[in-house]
Amino acid sequence: MARSLGPIVGWKVGSATLQSEPFRAGIHADMLFNETDRIAASVFHVIGVEAEIAYSFACDLPSERALYSRAAVLDAVAAMRPAIEIVDTSYDRLTPSTHLACSAGN
Repeated sequence: MARSLGPIVGWKVGSATLQSEPFRAGIHADMLFNETDRIAASVFHVIGVEAEIAYSFACDLPSERALYSRAAVLDAVAAMRPAIEIVDTSYDRLTPSTHLACSAGN
């Protein structure tokens, strides 16, 4: 299914709590809706929305074995923008458990 959604053009990064290990998931080209005010509901199974902050990077961070410093990450950020995530799932309904299970895929 991922191949049908196009190449990865961004990453969703999140964490369930401040103490938990962060996770990441690719955002595919066909699932990124820029500069549009309407998206067909038929594209989605179960629709939810979340307020997000989107970061655009001016450059890639080089591969490192150690954690990046705060300064290195902030230096790479070009812009921060408000964003809306449309949360979808293959489950019949969203509950806290199914939402957590799907988080890496949204």
